[in-house]
This record gives sequence, C-alpha cells and structure tokens, in this order.
Amino acid sequence: MCDNVNTTQNAQFGSHDNKFVSQENNYYGPSLTDVYNFAMALFRDNFPKLREEAAKIAEDRAKEFCQATMKKLETTDPQKYVVFKDPDMQYVLFEAQKAYARFGTNDMLDMLTELISTKVEENQDMVLKVSIDKAIEIAPLLNNKQLDYLSLLFLCTRTKRNSIKTLEQLKVYLDYLAETFKDADFNSFFYVNMLGCLQFSLHQTIQYFANTYGFSADDIEAICPPIIKETSCDYSTSYIGAVLAITNIRRKTDLELDINIWIN
Repeated sequence: MCDNVNTTQNAQFGSHDNKFVSQENNYYGPSLTDVYNFAMALFRDNFPKLREEAAKIAEDRAKEFCQATMKKLETTDPQKYVVFKDPDMQYVLFEAQKAYARFGTNDMLDMLTELISTKVEENQDMVLKVSIDKAIEIAPLLNNKQLDYLSLLFLCTRTKRNSIKTLEQLKVYLDYLAETFKDADFNSFFYVNMLGCLQFSLHQTIQYFANTYGFSADDIEAICPPIIKETSCDYSTSYIGAVLAITNIRRKTDLELDINIWIN
C-alpha cells in the first residue's frame, strides 16, 4: 500500500494527497499516506546516525515497520489518525520504530505494530494508555517464550470462556492452550517480574477452573495438561503483563479479548 510513497524530511501532517480519505464521512484529517510519511520523517529526524551498511538496514526496517503499521490501521476509523499529533503518541511510535530498527525480528514486528494499533484504537482511558506505553517499551526486551508464558498465565488465572458448557469442551480448550503456548518459559518468572509484568495473586489452577466452570476438581485434574497445571502460583499478570499477554494471544489465536475489560 505504502511501498511507493515519497517521504519528507519534515515531520508534519498535511503535505500529501489524502488518497485514503473517506469522502462519504466528510473526513479531511490526516490520511494513512500522511501518517506513513510523518512516521518515516519522525524516524529519520531522531534515529542516531549510523555508518552506511547499518544505516541502510535501519532505514529498511523502519519502512517495513511503518508499512506493517499502516496495514494494521486500514480498518481503523480515520478520525482516530489525529492521535498521531499527540506528543505521547509520537514518543511511543518512535520508541517502537527504534526498537524494530535495532533488532528486526518478525515476532517483535507483530507485537509492536499490534500495540501501536491498539493504542490508536484505545486512546481515551489514562490507565490503559499508560499500560500500552509501558508494554511498547518492554516488548522488545521479551522473547517469544516469555510472551507465551505471560499469555498462558493470563488465560489460566484471569479469564473464562462462556461457550464452555461440558467437561469435554473444557478439555479441548485446555489442550488448545497447551499446544499453542507449549514453549512458555516458566523459568522467566524473576525476569518478567523485574520488568513489571506480574503482580501478587494467590492462584490454584485446578480449583479456579472447578469454581469457574462448575466441574469437580478431580474431573479437571484428570483432563488438565501438565503445562496448564504449572500456572498454579502466587502471582498473575499486571496491567502491563496483561497488555503484552493479550497482544500475543491476538497474534497466535482466534480468541477474542476486549482489552478494556482487563485494564481499568
């Protein structure tokens, strides 16, 4: 979509044709083209100067990040693009660009573009905004196994699937979680806790599922995969950990989670 967009060296809106503008909604604010050009200018104006080969790699990654972000935003209400004028939005956007330009992993690209998209969509509640900001800062410090750990912990300590009515349905769901997040690194507890991703919360997984779904603890014990049982602990995800967990869950599953329910 934005592969052939010419970028400017001045991080301002409104200098390009709004070819993505919806005339039906009488929208005349910044378009995706404007946002793309602005994001690239923001990167070029602020990223440290590097030697030729490294500079080209960083530039290419910045373009890839911006293109992926614009793709995420195609289904967003254009009225929300105005958020890119906010200092807070510009700050976290550059932090995300900078991180991907440095490291350039596919998992990081998915996480950061999803987080930026979530911030654009959910820019009202202060607690949620701050939680997303911190998640954007922390995401580059976590590998895939650590993110899977947060996701599994979140799903097994804080959520309920209303569609589950039978023990067999619960078994199918738990087996699905165990397979999807099978690489979860439970040994990363101290590290993710240091980063602010956890909070104290007494939790016994088998009993939690028994209380939540109305089955006996013995029946759940019999069907529960070992990795799910490992989520029994004295902690759960903090606001920051929940944002990271939900973002990772969205990447890897078709589970629908409204982030506003968990961060308030």
